[in-house]
Amino acid sequence: DGIIGQMMEKVELHPVKPRRTDEEILQTAPWATTGKPSSRERNIITSLSLDSDVQEKFNQKLKEKYDLICRNEVRYSEFQTEDAEYLIVAFGCASRICEAVVEELRAEGIKAGLLRPITLFPFPENEIATLAHRVRSIMSIELNLGQMVEDVRLAAAGTSCPVGFYGRQGGNIFTPEEMTRLNAFTKSLLTVDFTNPMVMQQLGKMTPMALGQQFSVLMVARRMPGFNPQDLLDDSFQKYALEKQKPVLGLETFDFQVKTLFLGKTLKRQKEVLMCLVDNPEYENLLSDNMIAAYYAKDLQKLYDLVNEKRNNQCDATPEEDDLLFNNRNRDWITKMPAIMAAHSTLFCVGAGHLPGKTGVLQLLKEAGYSVEAVK
Repeated sequence: DGIIGQMMEKVELHPVKPRRTDEEILQTAPWATTGKPSSRERNIITSLSLDSDVQEKFNQKLKEKYDLICRNEVRYSEFQTEDAEYLIVAFGCASRICEAVVEELRAEGIKAGLLRPITLFPFPENEIATLAHRVRSIMSIELNLGQMVEDVRLAAAGTSCPVGFYGRQGGNIFTPEEMTRLNAFTKSLLTVDFTNPMVMQQLGKMTPMALGQQFSVLMVARRMPGFNPQDLLDDSFQKYALEKQKPVLGLETFDFQVKTLFLGKTLKRQKEVLMCLVDNPEYENLLSDNMIAAYYAKDLQKLYDLVNEKRNNQCDATPEEDDLLFNNRNRDWITKMPAIMAAHSTLFCVGAGHLPGKTGVLQLLKEAGYSVEAVK
């Protein structure tokens, strides 16, 4: 309703029909609330009867009514589905965006089409099933977490056609131009893009922040043969501790890290950061290579400078984001470390980016009165 309220375009108004008289209304709709005349009994409309036989007959009458609706009241529209090889199913304002997506895909030689359900009940399941028999894949695109995709999958269940899903929430609307850029970038990494159902199934449900992290790992893997993102340094420390029967504790809970790393920004801001990666892969590759080099050179100052490098545009982290990711977490760790160290000699393992700087772990430990020396 918010989008409709802000739209401005031409509309076609049909001629106004004169209001029917009360007599005409009662002839076609005897249940209408026009007031009770003395010539008939009261209209009592209810779905409940205490008489089981009456209730059963009423349920059967409703079933006949719903069957009639399913036969006669299905409404939908199609856009360039005649020769489509890929089908998009979308309703509401998302379908307007998807029309532009279909046109852009067609311009690139991809035969896409759109089916827009106008009634979600009755659902155009027969029409989707017919198309599913001849298209390569179907994508349900929605401005939610997936309210319609199950209906689409049920409609296509009798075919071998795969059904994918892409959804946005919170008022965030994906634009055709953004999807075109994201698809081009994804294809450069994976040789396929989000029009592929397998890609959509794996990546389409991720938040933009999580998707950006996956892309960053893939970009490093392409430049570093033999790199295994599953072989984490953190896991090596934990495995060694368990072998030596040493307790392993966490400065943060897993839930806290998920909320901070993947849910700490609004979806709009997450999308903005993701598009910075998509639009500037050369810069991101160079930054990543320099950070890896500084890490292996044990040059914490260089690493700090790279982490805080500014481009003076929307791609730079805000002070609030720096606090969320680094500064506040560093200060919180410092409050927990003394009690842990007092109980046992302890090895703390934190990301290298948390160590340097005025609000880094090393400086905060010094300010707390601890002697900090590099391991020789």
